[in-house]
Amino acid sequence: MYGCVRVVWNDALAFCKQSEKLPGYNKLSAMLTQAKKTQERKWLSDVSSVPLQQSLRHLDVAYKNFFNSLKGKRKGKKVGVPRFKKKTNSQSAEFTKAGFSIKDGVVYIAKIGNIKPIWSRDLPSEPSWFFGTFYGEPSSKSLKALLCRHFIENIGHNCL
Repeated sequence: MYGCVRVVWNDALAFCKQSEKLPGYNKLSAMLTQAKKTQERKWLSDVSSVPLQQSLRHLDVAYKNFFNSLKGKRKGKKVGVPRFKKKTNSQSAEFTKAGFSIKDGVVYIAKIGNIKPIWSRDLPSEPSWFFGTFYGEPSSKSLKALLCRHFIENIGHNCL
């Protein structure tokens, strides 16, 4: 899964660097759909499309932050141009609500199946999930951490 996310990011970044005009998310998403139909990238269909699409969204945001930083529209330190991802760095994949669910302490991940995590704490209530980010190390085949952002209706604020 992590390798697929990295390949999609790197392919999209390479295309962006070759383009005269920066393609937006919709163009990159259409290219991903076409790439999955080729023999070279057919294996991308073996994983859920959700983290692949999220990778493209993150690249789009990274470029927007970079250009806003250049123009002085972004507060804080200057942001560098997006860079290629490496196999040796820590890996992550982000799923939206469509890509995973939690029921009775078991996490279901689209096209992967059910996993039973060791929870560091109990959930304060039944959340309505926005997204979950799964982290792993390149040397390990296991899931290292899961960060879920959710909204607790009766409290009314975000919890991390």
